[in-house]
Amino acid sequence: MGGLGEIPWAQLGWWDWLFLALSAAMIGNGLVRLARGDATPSPDVEPGPRGALPASLQAPLSVLLFLGLFGLLTQHAPFLVKLAGGLLALAGQPQPAAVGGVLQSQMILAGFLGQLLTAAILLGLGRVDPALVRIRADGSDAERLAPDAASARRLGGLLAAGFALMWIASLFWLGFATFAEAQGMDLPRDNQVMVDLILNHDGLAWPLVVLGLFVIVGAPLVEEIGFRGMVYPAWREILPRGWAVALTGFLFAIIHGNLATLLPIAMLGAWLCLVRDRFGLWPCVLLHMGVNAWTFCWLLRAPEAARHL
Repeated sequence: MGGLGEIPWAQLGWWDWLFLALSAAMIGNGLVRLARGDATPSPDVEPGPRGALPASLQAPLSVLLFLGLFGLLTQHAPFLVKLAGGLLALAGQPQPAAVGGVLQSQMILAGFLGQLLTAAILLGLGRVDPALVRIRADGSDAERLAPDAASARRLGGLLAAGFALMWIASLFWLGFATFAEAQGMDLPRDNQVMVDLILNHDGLAWPLVVLGLFVIVGAPLVEEIGFRGMVYPAWREILPRGWAVALTGFLFAIIHGNLATLLPIAMLGAWLCLVRDRFGLWPCVLLHMGVNAWTFCWLLRAPEAARHL
């Protein structure tokens, strides 16, 4: 994520120019939506249901429970790696070179299965204790989105607003990084691991499908249930709402493991907390999927431009 100054303009193809034009239109639309109040916090939120534990204990335990399950099941759990290998063999897919004896696609599929399993466990725990995972909107200005054209347009506007906020955060980060480097500091500008996997895919269709499921479906589902369904509501019970939003945003950014994108991802995570207050958890999942799908598709079609924005 290096900014416009690092785009190799002479090497851009027409897909890259299309990406830049659509991105500018998306961000412009998002700025208009922000001016209309799409990122304005709900004036107030209803208190959540009482859980089995005091709120002062449930807040830190929600973080530990989510991150513990997330780490245990999505980071190459042996039984899921074996299951993924069996599924790939059953599908009769061609086998590219293995790394360390295990196919990269097998590891990614195991991670996707872990994402789904983690999400299912968390939702199950939420059925047992409704205070643990909160799905419905609880802001004083809560809105219900229905499966119709008007709600689809509303979600599209929210998606544009999210991109605009990430772009603003990116500008702040780029300004800080430029200043820091002028003072002799060497800040990392590496891509996220998943970005490099997408950019360097081997051309086979099925590994790309597996990677797409991991990035577009699994990650948004489990991360939204964990962060916006568990962590944020729990911390909101014991902290001022602004602090809970900021804390959740930065925890969300930290697990992505990339300093160069820390601020824009934290901004996205914080903004999704506000979306959750007004619209509930499932619109957050859809918006997160939209962000990841946009990034995934353009990294494939317009890598020279997309990798720098």
